[in-house]
Amino acid sequence: MRLFGFLLALFFPLVTLAQSEKILLSVFVSDSLNNPLELASVIIECEDPDKPTLFSRSDQQGRFSLEIEKNSKGTITISYLGLEKFQTSFNGKEDVNLRVQLIGEVKIEEVYIKYNYEPIIIKKDNIVFDVLAFIDGSERKLQDILKNLPGFSVEDGKVKFQGSAVTSTQVDNKSFFGGNTRLAIENIPSDAISKIEMISHFSEIDFMKDIIASDDLGMNVILKESHKNLFFGDVEVAGGFEKAYAAHASLFLYKPEHSFQFITDWNNTGKEIFSFMDLIHFQGGINSFSDRSPIQSDGLMEMTKVNRGHLSLNQQFAAGNFQKTWNSNLDLTIFGIFNKKKSIDNIKNELNYLFSETIEFRNSSVHNNNYSTWLNARLEYKPSDFEVWVFRGIVSINSLKMEDSFSSILNLKAIDSESRNKSLPISWQNNLEWNKKINPQNSIKSEIYYAMKSEMMDQNVFTDDFLFKTLIPEINSEFYNFLRGKELLTHSLTKKTQYYYQLNRRHQFSPIFHINYLNSVLDDHYELMHITHEDLRKYGFGNNIHYTQLDLSFGLHYKFEWDSFILKALMQQSVLKHDFSQIGGEKSSSDWIFNPKIDIEYKFSEVKRLNLSYQYDFSYPRFRHINNSFDLISFNTLYRGLPVLSTERFHTFSTSFRSFNYEKYNIWAYAYFTKRNNLFSYKGLIENHSQILQSFIQNSPEYNFNISLFGERSWRYISPFVILSSNISNFIQVINESEIMTNQYSNSCKIGLKISGKRLPKMTLSYENSFIRYDGNIKSKLQNKLLNMNFDYSMLKVWNIKADYQYVHNKGSDNSSSLVFNNVNTRITYSPKSKPYDFFVDALNITGNKFQVRNFQNELSTSINQTMILPRQLLIGLRYKL
Repeated sequence: MRLFGFLLALFFPLVTLAQSEKILLSVFVSDSLNNPLELASVIIECEDPDKPTLFSRSDQQGRFSLEIEKNSKGTITISYLGLEKFQTSFNGKEDVNLRVQLIGEVKIEEVYIKYNYEPIIIKKDNIVFDVLAFIDGSERKLQDILKNLPGFSVEDGKVKFQGSAVTSTQVDNKSFFGGNTRLAIENIPSDAISKIEMISHFSEIDFMKDIIASDDLGMNVILKESHKNLFFGDVEVAGGFEKAYAAHASLFLYKPEHSFQFITDWNNTGKEIFSFMDLIHFQGGINSFSDRSPIQSDGLMEMTKVNRGHLSLNQQFAAGNFQKTWNSNLDLTIFGIFNKKKSIDNIKNELNYLFSETIEFRNSSVHNNNYSTWLNARLEYKPSDFEVWVFRGIVSINSLKMEDSFSSILNLKAIDSESRNKSLPISWQNNLEWNKKINPQNSIKSEIYYAMKSEMMDQNVFTDDFLFKTLIPEINSEFYNFLRGKELLTHSLTKKTQYYYQLNRRHQFSPIFHINYLNSVLDDHYELMHITHEDLRKYGFGNNIHYTQLDLSFGLHYKFEWDSFILKALMQQSVLKHDFSQIGGEKSSSDWIFNPKIDIEYKFSEVKRLNLSYQYDFSYPRFRHINNSFDLISFNTLYRGLPVLSTERFHTFSTSFRSFNYEKYNIWAYAYFTKRNNLFSYKGLIENHSQILQSFIQNSPEYNFNISLFGERSWRYISPFVILSSNISNFIQVINESEIMTNQYSNSCKIGLKISGKRLPKMTLSYENSFIRYDGNIKSKLQNKLLNMNFDYSMLKVWNIKADYQYVHNKGSDNSSSLVFNNVNTRITYSPKSKPYDFFVDALNITGNKFQVRNFQNELSTSINQTMILPRQLLIGLRYKL
């Protein structure tokens, strides 16, 4: 006890003295409406060059506090991307308590804050970090540097700064392989980097970003003069049991004047070939082709997914991307993709037709042999700093072959059928865009878009029982062989011009002129091989249609901005004219349509915002809606259109709310309501298992309401989350001339937990329970339960284990249709220290499932689907990093 008293007497004066040598710096940061400003950057620089510069950021309440040594003089700089910075000095003699209000609409001026190496540059829309102030020499790639910078987070190839995701990455102010962030952070060496520049309101056309509002965030990596040339990539090969193989190579060459990218992949394991973002950036970036992406989901989208739902599979893929710059004002980008896929599918279906109480058992064997080629070019010309021309063009050619042999049992009667299909879709699309800033108040944007799409299809159908014999009464046979030839040619032309007039910093007016023209020709014919070739047009099969539509729109877009309130209103008048001619007659229609759109945004703070939107829009009928001939959808389903021209109108209300703190929480909510009038629907004539569906115009409105919610809360290493979704639809079904009011309900609840830490494994565990229910003359319900787990753990600095587990439980209205499926995949990687290679072992379908089971449901039927999947596969591989 005496010893304790002696130590207390000895250390208490020292503790008191130490406490007296500290002062407290406290700051409260808010925006122009006095709302707390979260994630504001705080930089404290002492005059003493031997004392380090301190970096931090404000918390959720906009507060920041820090103790520093007394009598330390220096400056405090507070900034937020897009707002005016605040700077003041302190003398270190007493505590500092500041209330700081940051506002926008400032002149773009630079502030240099001297510290150990180079200055940090803070602008209105830019923050530049010199990496030398944040590295210790252990970093290997760009992602290692970003993890050290204040306000940054890096996860799964994605980068966030102050809570916002980076949408595009540049190197030395040039797009890096289409803006691919993952490629940049995982491959650019750390010793080649000089500075990191973050750009808010990012736009590919820099001088238009103040005119065309954007929430995009760009990242520009500035290289050292001695490291302007980069060559990197990796090569991966693997082989194993069940004749499994996989080979992948990615090579990248980057120079200031040109760059080259090449990717190739061969495998029979069903692995994804590249990521979704790779697909976007191969097209030329997110903004490519404005809002008309030429490569939609026709073929390429499947390459971004793991697809093991085949009995056997072989796929070969190659892609190249070349970019060349001349004199900094002319830039050319060309990329091409080739893909070959051969597969055999074996599918078992149990279909329950709701309105006829008929059950069908169907077994299918499908052979696919597909080739696809895409070629895309982008040419950008800048005659001046305030004018740019951009040309984009794409050609795609697809050769698709399919043979489908299936047997069906209906009411104890067996039906055998076979279908052989060959199709050759070809498309050519190009877009010319011109942007010019005339002066600070006047700008113009104009673009013209042309597309030609052609599809030729040959189909041969064999069946021993044609269910629609009454439609061709003059022909009776024990075996039917249908030949179908289809040719569709479509030309479309779009011209849009928008003039921007900035009256002042609060008001912007934009007259808009828009014209759209479409011309489509369809030649569809059926023949029946019965003694001789019998043309079936006289029985209502096949047609020759010529359809044109002209849409001329003009309007005024108005934007009003007052501090945190933004109003955007579009008042637009459209003149429509469309007509068609086909076997059976001609039709023509014209109309004047007013289609307004209003968007409202209110920012409570930079990390909390509310959006409201309303639109009254229209849509044209699809080809199938007006085609008055029979279309053979399947051996037991026919579809027939209605030769009437009508324009569907729909109201859409939507609202969204978001509030986030990337270190603590993320909340996102969205809701929309749609009312559709004068829409094309279909009525069904159902007898036993045969279905004839025909278009009709539904006069009664159709309603749809949806609400979605996402919430995530982070506590150090643990982040629980919840995702809720609910959808209600109300529509009328017409079955066998009876009108049935039908309600569709679909609800989903997903809860999960993320675990992540420097010494902890990265793990995501989630459980989802969803159902879809139809309430009408017939009631049915389908419920799905899904359990997912992803595991990623690195240990001893050389080992990494990744695993994913999935458990699926599907249950229909009848508990006898309850189905269970579970699967496990894993990869173990060994990466020797300071070596450019690593070894790995892949184990796929560890549980040895033969089938993947799913339940499907629509307003006419329910289905239990069993698809054979690739067997258990074990591969041993080597990856070498260049």
